[in-house]
Amino acid sequence: MIATPLFDSEGAKKAYVRLLSTLQASEPELATSVTITLVSPKDDLIRGLRRIFGTTKSVHGMRLGGNVVNGVFIERAYVYRIK
Repeated sequence: MIATPLFDSEGAKKAYVRLLSTLQASEPELATSVTITLVSPKDDLIRGLRRIFGTTKSVHGMRLGGNVVNGVFIERAYVYRIK
């Protein structure tokens, strides 16, 4: 899951097209082998994560699992970065 302001400013379809073009240019095999969901930075889960980790400058490399954040159950996740 990637939160990007492009989701709000350009719409979901254009944001996905930009993501796929970037992946195909840099990592073509990755473009078809992983599932990536784009969301707005205003998404409930993203806002909840920012609220929980808002006291730190940024979060890098953290595992989550069995947690409920802002009403969203996270079975298993790896957080690459929150800022």
